[in-house]
Amino acid sequence: MSYAEAQEKTAEAFIDGYNEFTVEGVLRVRADDCVHVMLPASLARPERTNAVYGKFFKGITTVMKDFKVRDEPFIYLNRESGRHTTDVS
Repeated sequence: MSYAEAQEKTAEAFIDGYNEFTVEGVLRVRADDCVHVMLPASLARPERTNAVYGKFFKGITTVMKDFKVRDEPFIYLNRESGRHTTDVS
């Protein structure tokens, strides 16, 4: 499997996890040492480990319903294929 194919497979699993809209689904593709960082840094949001992000996401699932993510093809300036994710809820 090429690097690009592996990236696409990972991106698809990421989107599937968010569309499942469960803590388990969202965390499934994250590395054990993954840390969520909110940008821009000027927001001063805390970094979140998987355990912390799981608790944070669980709270989101209680207030958001019918959340879906879709991916859209796009072209980078260097003409490589890429993906863009969009909340379509």
